[in-house]
Amino acid sequence: IEAYWYDIAEHRTPLMSQRVVARLGLLDAAHQRWWLGCYSTGRPLTDVAEGLVIRFQRAMRARDEVMVTCLAPRDEAPWDSICYHLDALLVWLSGAFDVTAHVAHSVYGIHVDPWLVGWRRKQWRQELKNAARRLYDLTDGGSPVGAVMDLIAELRNTIHREPIREVYHREARGGETRLLALPAQAHQRAVAASEV
Repeated sequence: IEAYWYDIAEHRTPLMSQRVVARLGLLDAAHQRWWLGCYSTGRPLTDVAEGLVIRFQRAMRARDEVMVTCLAPRDEAPWDSICYHLDALLVWLSGAFDVTAHVAHSVYGIHVDPWLVGWRRKQWRQELKNAARRLYDLTDGGSPVGAVMDLIAELRNTIHREPIREVYHREARGGETRLLALPAQAHQRAVAASEV
């Protein structure tokens, strides 16, 4: 990874260094607050809480793989690798959000079968609304956080249906460009979530 460079505001920083700086400057502090919050509940949440940290770190690695691969010359980009790591990124991010739902389930003592826990599950969300209205509102479908979760879920769900794939696009000036194409239904929902 360190062989590739990524321009940010005319400052060249190795991609691996970017990940380390982000981790030391932002993620470690956030992870520490997460651990302390889970530990202070007095409930056995440390194993579940660790799942968020692990899944988010894996999501960052998959994101980096996508970024590095996209830096290859346009004609040489290994599109299969880009699609593979994008799918992995979406699965890991989705898993990280699922972990937070399970922590909320335990912290607020919601009485729903654990298999029904999830930010997009109606029965569980109704119980969350009764137990923690502020968290419910923060994660509701019309909120920015809810829209991010909807966007990730919609893109991740392409693993069950028509996949995200490489397509060729003919340009007006005669050239050809390779792009990633979303299935039509996922595209519509992704655009709607992005606008929120």
